[in-house]
This record gives sequence, structure tokens and C-alpha cells, in this order.
Amino acid sequence: MAGLKSYWMVLIACIFLSSCAVPRKSVEAKIKKLGADNQGDIEIIKSLSTNRQLAIKLLLRELHVIPEEKLLPSEFEKHQNSMHVIWCLRAMRYLTGKKFLSRTTTPLKKGTLRQQFLALPQF
Repeated sequence: MAGLKSYWMVLIACIFLSSCAVPRKSVEAKIKKLGADNQGDIEIIKSLSTNRQLAIKLLLRELHVIPEEKLLPSEFEKHQNSMHVIWCLRAMRYLTGKKFLSRTTTPLKKGTLRQQFLALPQF
């Protein structure tokens, strides 16, 4: 009887863990696409809200320092790494409603193109 009970507990644990792995891989794949081609990012971010906690945890892992560079809309494909981090920040703002800030040596004046670029797009 104890062996049968252990069998069922292992079976239930396997089912639970495998069902958790599917959403994780799906969320990871969506996050990896952010900023890749500058199309569909808003829809990806909206879809992340179905698994908010996991998405935020995985988004945090994507963040890293990016070089200060001038990002022109016509040259986004040259800066995919930077665009990915920017879209991850935008996703975190959308999912949490909070602003994420970091220190910079370059002051951002209100209303500048750079500040507007880092702002959350209208969803």
C-alpha cells in the first residue's frame, strides 16, 4: 500500500511539474522575441500579462547594462540587444505599473526625444 501511495505522489508531482514547464518555455520564447524586429512587441507584452509573476521574474533576468548610443528608428536592426533591453523594461512597466530607473551620467531633460523613447508606449 505504501508503494502505491508513493507511486501516485510521484505521478502527481510529474504531472504538475510538466504542466508548469510548458508556460515557462512559452513565456521565455515570447520574452526572447521582444525588440527583435520592432514589430508585434506590444502584442507580446499584452500576452505576458496572463502569466504576470513568471514573466516579471524572467524579464528581470534579461536586464543588463547597454551602451549609451544614439538609437534612430531607421537603425533599430543594428541595435537589437539594446532594443531587447528597452522592450523588456517597457514590459515590466506594463506588467507592474512601476517605473524602473537607473543612474546615468547623461541627464535626461523633460520632454527630450531620449526620455520619450524610453517611455511606455500607448497600449
